[in-house]
Amino acid sequence: MNDLYIITGATGGMGLDAAKHFAGKGKLLLLDVSIDRLNAVKSELTGEIDVLKFDITLDQDLDKLVEYVKKQGGFKHLLHFAGVSESMQNSELIYKINLIGTKRLLAALYDYAQKGGSLTLTASITAHTTPASKDIIELLKEPTKEDFLPKILPLTENTSIAYGWSKLGVSQIPKLEVSKWGQKDVRINSISPGAIKTPMVEKEMEKNRALIEQLIAATPAKRIGLPEDITNLVAFLASEKASFITGADIIIDGGITPVMS
Repeated sequence: MNDLYIITGATGGMGLDAAKHFAGKGKLLLLDVSIDRLNAVKSELTGEIDVLKFDITLDQDLDKLVEYVKKQGGFKHLLHFAGVSESMQNSELIYKINLIGTKRLLAALYDYAQKGGSLTLTASITAHTTPASKDIIELLKEPTKEDFLPKILPLTENTSIAYGWSKLGVSQIPKLEVSKWGQKDVRINSISPGAIKTPMVEKEMEKNRALIEQLIAATPAKRIGLPEDITNLVAFLASEKASFITGADIIIDGGITPVMS
């Protein structure tokens, strides 16, 4: 039986490139909010591929995912790219999709993770560049608590802060859950991309073009990142070559984070 790869955000730039890479290497379950876009992606790929319309904020969609995974006898790898940027949603939805959704997804899938598998979450360099007090960092550790949103939203000045803090929370998850997943012989890591040429970043460029162009100019690698840069890292983290890497957040940004620090 083929290993099952679950790819969220599978029609976006990074998720789509990963889907293209892993097609034929195992069975793929592609998740995204648009079934039409999912079917279009499926039609472009070869191999064993299923698609599922999936909104990470909806209980019924998590239930549908779990039902599917149970029927498959579990899953081997989760590549979690689904998320929204600061200009795409309000602060509450940014937290619900990027951070709360990620924690709930992991909790829902825990019992079905197969031995020797891996989880790769997507944070951001904003996790490393958005200022956050110790109190905020503590809040971000438990985003599924009922009082999380009532406590953090009044402290969140704008959607840029919400995005940075949501991704800071994601970047903490591997450290907080490494032992839990280790009990199942499953590795958990996150990646923190810089500016990557995806549809989401291109939308951001429409609103903040000068800022992103400055970011690229200041990047030691002297270019914007490409989806294949991310796929190369994610493929490594899902492979046996990364069998001793877990509980980590890996920055992949062309060197801009040290420059900005």
